Amino acid sequence: MLFLFNLGIFDKTLSEVIRVVNFIKASALNNRLFDQLCTDMGAEHTHLLFHTEVRWLSKGRVLTRFYELRHEIHAFLIQKKVRSCRITH
Repeated sequence: MLFLFNLGIFDKTLSEVIRVVNFIKASALNNRLFDQLCTDMGAEHTHLLFHTEVRWLSKGRVLTRFYELRHEIHAFLIQKKVRSCRITH
């Protein structure tokens, strides 16, 4: 039962992460602005990764990169005045 509960939390988290990644990556302007913000903040990475449904490993890579860029993503969403995302750093 605990496993199923954790799986539900994982699915909700992954859905939210994919929604944020898609928001940033769907627009060439947002993507360039995010890359520049990451560079300005001295981030190790400047690109978010897309999730591919076909490969399980893709989910881990997306979540890892998202976590590594969580401060930059939070700053970008604040800059864009996006309130619908529940991202906390």
